Amino acid sequence: MNTTAFKNLAIIAFIISSVSILMNILLVNSFYQSGGGFNEMEVSIVSISQAGILFLCIIIGNLFLLNPYVLKERQSSSIRINKIKLILSSILYTLIFCLVLAVILNSIDNSLSLAYGNALNEMFVSEEMDAMTMSTFVSMPLFLQSIFVNILSIVLAQLISINLCLKLSGMQAN
Repeated sequence: MNTTAFKNLAIIAFIISSVSILMNILLVNSFYQSGGGFNEMEVSIVSISQAGILFLCIIIGNLFLLNPYVLKERQSSSIRINKIKLILSSILYTLIFCLVLAVILNSIDNSLSLAYGNALNEMFVSEEMDAMTMSTFVSMPLFLQSIFVNILSIVLAQLISINLCLKLSGMQAN
């Protein structure tokens, strides 16, 4: 893939990351504002729905934005696209942009991440967690508080959507 292709991929990942992070902030804010905090049910729903929103944004974004890019690349080049490089770079771009946006939004207003972290702390009180560890966890952005499920969502969505885009375009990838 040439540098234009990587720039296009970075732009697509930025758009997807921005939309998903903003949708997640709106979702968490609506739960937080509805009841004056988070109860156990809302914490569970937010944990699952954050990854679900990220997954759907990646799938839909890639189908609408990446497919024209793949078709355009196929028509302008006789070189086959390296599928592994495309998948890994899109995962990396999406993860980096999500992390950067989450940190920026958390530095502007961290009240949602504090409330969500405190609700998690109340749900899973452990004798092994010291105050410093919990204060570090509570101060992290929402995206990082559920990083495992978010990374899993990014990887699965990128694998599925890129393979689907390549199949829809009838493209042979190596």
